[in-house]
Amino acid sequence: IMGKKILKHEVYTIQTELHSPWQNEAKRAIKGVKQLARYFMQSSQSPIRLWDLCVCFAAHVKSRISSKKVGMNRRTSFEETIENSPDISEYVSFKLYEWVWFWNPTDFQKQILGRWCGVADTIGSVHTFFILNQTGKVLRRSTVIHLSDDDHNNCKIKRKKTELWMDPN
Repeated sequence: IMGKKILKHEVYTIQTELHSPWQNEAKRAIKGVKQLARYFMQSSQSPIRLWDLCVCFAAHVKSRISSKKVGMNRRTSFEETIENSPDISEYVSFKLYEWVWFWNPTDFQKQILGRWCGVADTIGSVHTFFILNQTGKVLRRSTVIHLSDDDHNNCKIKRKKTELWMDPN
C-alpha cells in the first residue's frame, strides 16, 4: 500500500544500507529529540507518565533551535518551513513541570495550583499551555502565572503541594 502511495504522489525515496543508521537523517533527528526529552524529564524530575508531553515539548524546542546543517544558514527548521522567525517566548516563559497558578475560564476568582507541562500551540490563542491539575488531568489554559517567592515559602501552599499526588519541588 505504501509503495502505491509513493508512486501516486511521486515521492522521491532513497534506500539506505541495512544496519547503517547514520545514512538515515530522520533517525538522527529522532535521537536528538529523545535525548532532549530525557534531559528535560531528568532536570525537571517530571513523572514518567508525562513522557509524551516531554517528547512533544522537546520536538517543538528542537525545531526552534538554529541548525548548523549545511544549507540552513543558521536558520531553524521552523523558520525554513514557515519562512518566518519563530517566537520562542512561549517556550522560555516557564520551566517544564514548574509549579504555577492557573485559572479556569468559568471562575476567574479562584487561582488553582498546577504544573506547567508545555505549550499547547495548536489549541487556543498564543500562550496557551498544558497544565497538569490536582487530579492529574492535563488541561489547556492561557491564564497561567509563576508562583511568587512568597508563595513558595508559604506554609499553606507547601502543604498543598505535598498533599497533591505530584512530587513537590
